[in-house]
Amino acid sequence: MSRQRKQQAQKKQVKEEETPLRKEINALKLQLKKMKKPEDPKKSEFGEKIKKIHQEINQYFKEIDELHKKKHELTKQRQKIHREFQKHQKEFQKTKDEIKRKQQLVDKQKKEFENFKSVTNNKSSEHNKQKQTMNFRSQEEINYEVERLQEVLETTSLSGREERDLLARITQIKKLKHKIKEISNTDNNIQSQYEKLTEKRKQLQKSKSELHQLYKKRDKSREIVNKHWEIKEKKHKEIVALTPSFKEKFGKIDELKEQIQKFGKEDKKKYTELNKWRDEQYKLQKKIQEKEKEEEELIYKKEQEERKKEEALLVPWETEILICNKIIAFLNNLLPRDTPTTSKRKNKKNQSPQTTKIPKGFKKEEFLLAQKKDEVEEEFFALTKNNKKGKGKGKGKGRGRGQRKQPQKKKQKSDVLKIPFSWLTEFDSIMIEQPKSKSEIPELIKKVKLRKQYYKKLPRDAKPTASNVIPKTVQKGKKKNNDKKTTKQLIKLNLTIKEDGLVKVQLNLNAPNQNKGKKQNQRQNNKNNNRNNRRNNQNKGSKSQNKKQVQKQNIKKQKAPVVNNEKEFPSLSNKAPQNKNKNKKTRKIVDYKQM
Repeated sequence: MSRQRKQQAQKKQVKEEETPLRKEINALKLQLKKMKKPEDPKKSEFGEKIKKIHQEINQYFKEIDELHKKKHELTKQRQKIHREFQKHQKEFQKTKDEIKRKQQLVDKQKKEFENFKSVTNNKSSEHNKQKQTMNFRSQEEINYEVERLQEVLETTSLSGREERDLLARITQIKKLKHKIKEISNTDNNIQSQYEKLTEKRKQLQKSKSELHQLYKKRDKSREIVNKHWEIKEKKHKEIVALTPSFKEKFGKIDELKEQIQKFGKEDKKKYTELNKWRDEQYKLQKKIQEKEKEEEELIYKKEQEERKKEEALLVPWETEILICNKIIAFLNNLLPRDTPTTSKRKNKKNQSPQTTKIPKGFKKEEFLLAQKKDEVEEEFFALTKNNKKGKGKGKGKGRGRGQRKQPQKKKQKSDVLKIPFSWLTEFDSIMIEQPKSKSEIPELIKKVKLRKQYYKKLPRDAKPTASNVIPKTVQKGKKKNNDKKTTKQLIKLNLTIKEDGLVKVQLNLNAPNQNKGKKQNQRQNNKNNNRNNRRNNQNKGSKSQNKKQVQKQNIKKQKAPVVNNEKEFPSLSNKAPQNKNKNKKTRKIVDYKQM
């Protein structure tokens, strides 16, 4: 039976037995059933009336929402008109400012024009007066008059006095030449001033026309501003007209709320009764829950006591003892045997795995792997082919017809063990080092047997150690922090890929509870081992090897026993380099020399 079924059966027994706790729980449940529930105020007449009032209030609120929407739309329109109004008002103000500036400019130009006009008129009047005093208007007239008077002197006979008068007249006329130059310059100046005066008159007329246009623009903008103002005022009046309807709706809502308060006072009594009933019911339910918890705790204590009794009947450290039996059987199968005859070999090959008996604690695959260890090794060394030599005669060209066959040297089996990875964890669980060679197996079997005896004598609460020493006293109550630490070992993989594409795996097992000094020594040893491996690989891969030796090695590698690394080491399947020769099938070999 499972644990859950046992618990359910125990609970049923407790309920059927009617313990004092169970009687109290049943009495409380009866009390709960007998309690009558008061009338629900929601289902009463007051509740229905209040519902109707709430419906009316909700209807008024809907009407208020519609009014709010209408008000919102009107405010939006008013805001839009107000923006346009502000825009046109700014333009109107701008034109007003321009008119002021232009008016000031016109007044200034007008004053300048009048001043300039008065100055030019005064100059021209004075100049005209000077011209009137002068009989001659130009230098040509003066030259002509001087020549005429000189002819008169030369042609006519005059008295001395007349000649003097003529000469004085000629000198006077010659002096007038300088005055005529001044008069001509003043004429030119007056003419230029009159031109400037005409330009100023044009500027003044232009500014007056611009001012007139600005006045027109101002009048148009004023009309637009006035229109927008009128529209804005209309919208404002419409918004203000909504306020009395708001007041009416809110007033009706307040009246309905007063009615609800009247009903609420009457309905409050029923709510208080209902709340009292609920509080009493809650207290009773809480008591029932507490009693049921006490009952469950009692059941749990009984279960623990029964479990302790069952555990006391069981053998302590049963799993470790079974592992010891498995390892002893495994090591016995790995022991070196005498070379059997051909008939015995045939009988062994004919034996099916179904007929062979599997010892206790073994899985079928593990037992067959251990049983076929020697056969695999024999196949490993027996499948090498003899290199054929030519028929030609001579010393270095191979064996001739008349030459004798040289006896082949028998190859010795290597003493190195190749243990599957699944067995390493079982060795670690017992705290025993795995064997590195076949010579270590008998001593290791003795150690495992001693370990088995140790587990049989070890008490249940004791903590196992690597040394087979059983503690005299074990304190049950105290628990140290060191108990939390596990006895599992860390496994490190050192992978080396050879030139032929084969993968070499090295496993280093380091316990986590070791001291720092031991760890450093182990690291140094691992480094030294790695260096030696590299040197051996370099010596093996040297160019001094003959072609015959290389062929033999390839044959061995093809027929070597395979460990399925893809299951135990899934990362190796992708990372292993492919062989250059595609026709040759290479296999991954696990080498445990330096474990």
